[in-house]
Amino acid sequence: TKGYCFGPFRILINAVPDYNNYKIILHLRDPRDVLVSAYFSYFYNHYFPLANRRYSKFLWEQVKKAWRLKIDRYVLAAAPQMCKRYQAYCRKFLGKSNVLFVKYEEMVTDFCGWINKIINFSGLDIKEGFLKALIAEADFGVGKEDIYSHRRQVTPGDYKRKLKRETIAELDGIFAEVLKDLGYESAAKQPATVYV
Repeated sequence: TKGYCFGPFRILINAVPDYNNYKIILHLRDPRDVLVSAYFSYFYNHYFPLANRRYSKFLWEQVKKAWRLKIDRYVLAAAPQMCKRYQAYCRKFLGKSNVLFVKYEEMVTDFCGWINKIINFSGLDIKEGFLKALIAEADFGVGKEDIYSHRRQVTPGDYKRKLKRETIAELDGIFAEVLKDLGYESAAKQPATVYV
């Protein structure tokens, strides 16, 4: 049987008539890391598509905001809108039998397990040779962080390395419900990270 694959969607698309008719893969990342990643993306390495002036204008506004606010103030300013987006995903999809929730963190730390979950859920008939080639091709290694690169760094928990403790505590409060629903711990419950 042939079908269709739509995605990825960066925002919830309300124009889809009935999500219950589809198998959905909800692939999310810790929202605190998403905010940090957005800051570096907008400020250091986003390109401006000349063909889309409206989007270019939006990106330029984000660059100016990132420049003006610096990272801690930027993530706190962007957090409420990001939280609304995550809440919409949680309300719409979590706990539904036609939805598989997987995390970005699974993808970069255990690609083999992550891809097998998706294949099993989707019911795809994947040839073993193709799967082995796909797994061999998946490389999430980044030697040294490069703020000018699209793939700046991929290690989960970057927000703990980039943000002040007070900022993280505030984000934990803003995202408290979302973090709980998605199985992410607040930073207060996590062991302190020591860097040498």
